[in-house]
Amino acid sequence: MAAAPAGAPALKLLLDEMLDPEIGVQLRRAGWDVESIQAEHHELLGADDAAVLVTATQLGRTLVTDNVRHFLPLHEAHLAEQKVHAGLLLAHPRGYPRSKRTIGLWVGGLASVLERYESASTDNLCAWLP
Repeated sequence: MAAAPAGAPALKLLLDEMLDPEIGVQLRRAGWDVESIQAEHHELLGADDAAVLVTATQLGRTLVTDNVRHFLPLHEAHLAEQKVHAGLLLAHPRGYPRSKRTIGLWVGGLASVLERYESASTDNLCAWLP
């Protein structure tokens, strides 16, 4: 797994509350800027999804979630209202199940996205993990 190049404007992520914070720990070890609601942003635990997306945007962080049912409509509403968010990375629960055994799967999928978008704008990005 490649690390973020020194000095490059790297994509910054925020892991939604249902995702294991160990994913962020492992990505940070590789040099990526990843925070977790569970570990670093306790104030967002149980918060309304719209508030989570607004806060992620204020933090300049693309939100990683498998809560497609709630966040995809929020993305579409932002577009319809010509509002900007800092991006969404969506994971399908069948491809990215939540489990201690699948942390490596999450880390690998997110690392590939981080490498792809590390210096690109993520304004209103809505992408799926590979």
